[in-house]
Amino acid sequence: LASMLSPTPAPAPTPPPLLAVDTLHTARLVWPRPALAQCVMAVMLRDTRGLQLSDAQRHNYFAASPCCTISWLFHGSGAMVEPGPGGELGGGAHRPLPVPLIFSGPSNRPQVSWNPGEAQVLMLALMPDAFTALTGLAPSAFMNRHLPAREVLGPAWQPLLDAVWHAPDDAVRLAQIDIHLDPWWQAV
Repeated sequence: LASMLSPTPAPAPTPPPLLAVDTLHTARLVWPRPALAQCVMAVMLRDTRGLQLSDAQRHNYFAASPCCTISWLFHGSGAMVEPGPGGELGGGAHRPLPVPLIFSGPSNRPQVSWNPGEAQVLMLALMPDAFTALTGLAPSAFMNRHLPAREVLGPAWQPLLDAVWHAPDDAVRLAQIDIHLDPWWQAV
């Protein structure tokens, strides 16, 4: 009876990983766990290594979004594609991206990027309010811009940028996002 009245506390559960990994597809959208849902909109992964893609399949289409993103381009190169002469999406000139670590601000129009060859990328999309809380920067200052992530984010972000960059695979990369971002987010 005494043990029923004052039970021994159960050990704290280990939080689930930030993201679940689906290894069957070359493009994946991964949702955050609840503790990071107000900070991280999603993580997008794309790996086209070893695939024979047409020129059209090398395009990546993005809707207008209030989110700020950090992209790690582990393999390959990329460019933003300007609208064509008639305004068609992605029909114009190619503007090289500042690879391999890219910070992209929010966008008020759809955008298209292009990878000329094989590519492996992880893109972390941060909610605009979370970006401001974590950096002190206004997302609107980066509207439709793609800049070197190290320059925009500064020294506080370098451990996260490096940990993801040096991780051996997507599962470890996603775990590194969780390890670095979760305590920081909980603090703000």
